[in-house]
Amino acid sequence: MDVRTTNDRRTAVRRGASVRTYIYRNGERPVRCRASNLSSDGVFLHTGATAPRPGEVVSLVFTLEYDRIIRTYRRWARVAHASHEGIGVQLFRERPDDPESALAT
Repeated sequence: MDVRTTNDRRTAVRRGASVRTYIYRNGERPVRCRASNLSSDGVFLHTGATAPRPGEVVSLVFTLEYDRIIRTYRRWARVAHASHEGIGVQLFRERPDDPESALAT
């Protein structure tokens, strides 16, 4: 499922999905949530009340099950926006050296 609107600023096509995800923040227990609207550079996480704040850099672990095999994928992300439903994050392959300028690129 491709999701695009006329005012969509994203550069990558989003795909509908439901993936178990864990958010890791410095010194805190991981938060379990569901990921949806995946793209190569961002994702929406259904977090509830325990969401990180916009601008915060977090580590994400996505877990995918294939038959009896569970695979994990790790990414760094920066929270772009938050709502009562969850957070939208921008994904990075590595932790950004300068988190303040990471979204400017």
